[in-house]
Amino acid sequence: VGCKMNCLFCMTGKQGFTKNLTANEILNQIQSLPETDELTNIVFMGMGEPLFNYDNLIKSIHILRDRNGLNFPTDGINVSTVGPVEQLKRLREEHLKIQFTLSLHATDQATRNMIMPHMKSNSIHSVVEAALSYSERHNRKITIAYLLAPGINDRASDVRQLGKWFRGKNVLINLLQYNETAC
Repeated sequence: VGCKMNCLFCMTGKQGFTKNLTANEILNQIQSLPETDELTNIVFMGMGEPLFNYDNLIKSIHILRDRNGLNFPTDGINVSTVGPVEQLKRLREEHLKIQFTLSLHATDQATRNMIMPHMKSNSIHSVVEAALSYSERHNRKITIAYLLAPGINDRASDVRQLGKWFRGKNVLINLLQYNETAC
């Protein structure tokens, strides 16, 4: 409930952080939907960093996947994260066969620190390396979410760095348009 990250572009972080959801609370959100049988995708993102609630996240994914649980197809589960490196390394070792999105939004440490101040202790290069390691270990295409903030992270040098990191890799770069907020 809420988010500690306080990313520059996000209203959720401005609302503060109350608590992490338990696995049961996560599953109750899904089961409370009126068309649960028609559900094809579940994305863990927003309103908090999923990997900072690692144990409850993994437990809920296991229940979702379990044939005696909700028997949800793992290809329809996506974890979207800002990339805390230690949790990325743990996720790499899980055998979940889920989709993975890294919210990167910068190509250098100073810009990322400004956009995502609570990620300062995670080197951008270590974050990218850990995300690519996940892709290679699981032989899965990962998505890199990159919010274009005019004048902040849309320079020619940013394009070159994205190409350097991800050219020839099993990666989809999703460019997102910035929507003005009161932030």
